[in-house]
Amino acid sequence: MDKKIFSHKLTYLPARLSRKKDRWEIVFYQTDPNTGQRKRHRETWDLNRIRDKAERTAAAKRAVNEINRLLPHGYPWVDPATIDRKLNGMTLYQALEMAIEIKLKSDKYETTKDVRSRGGVLLEWIKSQKLDTLPVEDFTKLHALQYLDYVAGRKTRDNRPVSAATWNNYRNKTGSLFIELMEREIVKVNPFASIGRKKAVRKKRRKLTPADRVEVARWLYERDYLCFLAVSLTYYGLLRGTELRRLYASDIDLGKGIITLDADKSKTARDRYVTIPDVLLRILHDKRFTEIPGNYLIFGSRGTPHPTEPCGRSYIWRHLRVCLEDLKRQGKIKDIDGLSPYSFKDTGITEWLEFMPVPDVMRQAGHTTPSTTMIYFQPDPVSKNFKGAPSIFDANPRPARRPISQEPHED
Repeated sequence: MDKKIFSHKLTYLPARLSRKKDRWEIVFYQTDPNTGQRKRHRETWDLNRIRDKAERTAAAKRAVNEINRLLPHGYPWVDPATIDRKLNGMTLYQALEMAIEIKLKSDKYETTKDVRSRGGVLLEWIKSQKLDTLPVEDFTKLHALQYLDYVAGRKTRDNRPVSAATWNNYRNKTGSLFIELMEREIVKVNPFASIGRKKAVRKKRRKLTPADRVEVARWLYERDYLCFLAVSLTYYGLLRGTELRRLYASDIDLGKGIITLDADKSKTARDRYVTIPDVLLRILHDKRFTEIPGNYLIFGSRGTPHPTEPCGRSYIWRHLRVCLEDLKRQGKIKDIDGLSPYSFKDTGITEWLEFMPVPDVMRQAGHTTPSTTMIYFQPDPVSKNFKGAPSIFDANPRPARRPISQEPHED
């Protein structure tokens, strides 16, 4: 038996007819799912009630064929009616194709792109394992683990092993397909639900020093305006990468000084309003931005504004890397390890928290809790506020000035 196809099935031996002197019976072996032990089964299927030998032989042949049809699906531990319901229902491939189509109805570009990518890998694996005709209800946790093992063995475009975060993403996305099937009562369980997440290694990402930030900003402003605009929006507006890639020129209102991110553009699926600081307004009052049509994505395909297609996820990072490597060659930045486009968000949040209340920074970042905002906070090892602490010998110590980021927020 092909282990790839039936690895989740009970191990059985096919049925055969046994003609004894006193009776005929059909003998087969099936594994008890409760004990894991294979046991012999003997059934007569009312054959001995048939007097005519020719008729009894024909009936025995039909019974043997029927039992062999049912054995791969758990008979006799699973009754024939349940097995037939499975076999007459949707196949694994059909059901997942349907679930993928449901997911593709989303109007979020990132969602549809993920579904197409992850769904395509899943369907390709199902075909390679010859599981496409398997009843969808027979797809078990063991299959799910085999698929995730396959994912873990894949390589990235840079020929690197798949990270824990990517593995978790495959687990979540594939599991969400089965959730769609559960809601439509096509399956009863999500085989991915009981599979734990992998502990992701914390990304080696750090903020920029003020001097490094200035050097990067100058280099990009002179040589790569769109990348400069992207890191500026990340630094001042605390925008996420997905939000940048969904941003239309018309979303930025220079008159009101606000960026509007509709729910379909925001990662949190809520409308978000980002204040444009005056310094960022001056950056945006540049014909390289003002001449972009309002109905165009700012960061479009191939690095130019485009009406429908956003740039790739790694576009901004690739361009920033050129800048960082050049500055390092020139000796203007000594260490570029750990720097990425997201470093500008870490840098912005860290710097703004030095003189702004937490709620203001939290709202600008589109976070729902202060704890989320503080994840990005990367303070210097030495606290400037504690450096000015009073002497222990002072009878009337002057309390150290509390950081503004901790002061009560006034609306």
